[in-house]
Parts: sequence; structure tokens; C-alpha cells
Amino acid sequence: MVEMTAEIEQGFVSWPEFYDEMLLQFGPDELDDPMAALTNLKQTGSMSGYHRVFIKLAHLADDTEKNLISLFMSELKEDLRGKVKINRPLTMVVAYRSASAQEMISHTEKRINRFQSYKNSGSPAGESPLQVKSLATPTAGKKGGSVNSTHQ
Repeated sequence: MVEMTAEIEQGFVSWPEFYDEMLLQFGPDELDDPMAALTNLKQTGSMSGYHRVFIKLAHLADDTEKNLISLFMSELKEDLRGKVKINRPLTMVVAYRSASAQEMISHTEKRINRFQSYKNSGSPAGESPLQVKSLATPTAGKKGGSVNSTHQ
């Protein structure tokens, strides 16, 4: 590192030398073999977090976009994988957008299902505890008339 500092002060360091030195000093071990890191990477959290790490490693790996798309999709969460593969994305951008959209749909469906199960639990005759009673009143002058009754 002392040599590097002396070279930097003299202005003789090329970009590749600087880059390599930065990786040696501060880079995580996964950057030593980005392809191995990519093949071991699995989505365990959010799509955006997985994508961020995947793209970081993909830029360092020397592989085709087709292979990177395959790797990206193969390690998505199981509930997303098939939904994204069916779209047959041809670019990483399309693969990521498809996975993000499917993740949003999945989260929305889960929220709806939670609400439906809450709505149907513990209420008599399946009534929603959030249901608002109608404010409509029977038609004036008719006992037991309904709001929708017609006058003849």
C-alpha cells in the first residue's frame, strides 16, 4: 500500500491498477470470483435488494446476457420464478421489471387474502365488521316500502 500511495502522489497509477488495488483493500471476497458468487446468490429478501447485488456481480462476471438472465431467474423466490420465466425475458431489464411486477402482484394478493380472512372471521353470517349500514329510508307514505319501489 505504501508503493501505491507513492505512485498516486506521483500520478502514475492507471485506472485498472487503482481498481485492482481498491478491490484488494476493500472488496469483499465474492468479488474474487464473481461468477461463483452469482451462481450461489439466491433471493431471500426483496427483489430490489437481490437485483442490486446481482447487477453488481454481473458487471464483474464475463458472461453473456442470456446466461445472466437464466442465472437471475433461477434463483428468484419460488413463487416468482415460474411467473417470470413464462414471460421469456430477452434482456436483464425486462427480467427485472417482470420480477418486480410479479412481486408487487404477489404482495397485493397476500394483503387482499389477509383482509378477506379478517373480514370473514368472527362475524355473524359472514358480515364484515367494517360494513356500513345503509342510510336509505323506506319510501315515504308506505309502510315497509323499499327504497327501490316504484310508484304506479
